[in-house]
Formats: sequence, structure tokens, C-alpha cells
Amino acid sequence: MGSLCEKPALGLHFLDAVDRNSFQARTVLGVWLSDPESERNIRLLDTGLRDLLVIVAPDQPWLTDPAAAEHRIRILARSGAAGLAIMRTTPQDVPEAVLVNARKHGVPLLVGSEELCGSEVAQVVSRERLREYEDRAQQLEEMLDQIRRPGRQRHHRLQTLLDRLAKAVEGRCAWSIRTRPC
Repeated sequence: MGSLCEKPALGLHFLDAVDRNSFQARTVLGVWLSDPESERNIRLLDTGLRDLLVIVAPDQPWLTDPAAAEHRIRILARSGAAGLAIMRTTPQDVPEAVLVNARKHGVPLLVGSEELCGSEVAQVVSRERLREYEDRAQQLEEMLDQIRRPGRQRHHRLQTLLDRLAKAVEGRCAWSIRTRPC
């Protein structure tokens, strides 16, 4: 999420240092440009918003109604949304109920300048995801090339493969070769 806020052209910012420090590394896989509880979106509430940044206009009535704000933000948290961005607003204009409930439910808050365009944010997120997938594909291709190289013993190739896979998932690999008695 931090990479989106580092692009000045988007005009998207964490509400404050607390959210920036807590949620900078959060993954954003896409953008949702709608009220998360409108009737046509009701089927998305369980998991359909997972890792999506929900962007809403500042004139949404639920933002200023404490009970409705608590309900909507609880939905975002339960569905695994990456965060809530309020367009065309400043940190000082975020309603207290939204701030309190976002903190309570662990939902990052972002604010957007007058220039913020949700479709531009969606394009940036899509390009970032594509770059990540291309990088992963390249890493896997390199791994396969290394494994296929002739002249290596089978167990060494297997160890190399397991080490690379463990690194790709930020894990560790421990293995041993058992020999069978003749």
C-alpha cells in the first residue's frame, strides 16, 4: 500500500503516521470503486473485497453516521479489504466515527486529493501486479534453467531447487539424503 502513497501523481496519502507505519507493507491486489454494502455488491461481503482498496466519495452518507460507519468498516475488516480511501478529502475532514472504527477494526485509512481518480489508482495497481508476476515468472524460468543444466548430480539439483523455492516463499529448507543398505 505504501507504494501507492509514494506516487505523488495519484494524490493518495495515509491518514497519518500511525497508519503509514502500521500498514505500509499491506498488499493491494485491486481497487473497488463503490459502496461496499450496496445491494448489488452484497455477494462480495464475505471475501470478495480481500486485498482490495475500497475508494469512496466523501459525500457517502454512511461516513457521517456513526452507526453506519461502524457497520461498513466492520464489513471491510471482515472481508479482508486492504483499506479505505476517501476521495477529495483531507485528514482533518475524516469523520471521527470513521477514524475511531477504522482503528478499532484495523482498517487502514487513506485520503485522496482533489486530483485523485479511482481508475488511475486501479491502473497503477494493475501495472504493479503485472510487474510482480513477470518478475516471479522470470525467477522461476531461471530456476528451471539452473536445474536443467547438465553435469550436476541429481541431489545437488534438487537441493538447488528446494533452496530457491524456500527463498521465493521466504522460508527455509532442510533435507537429508537417506541411503539404503545394499
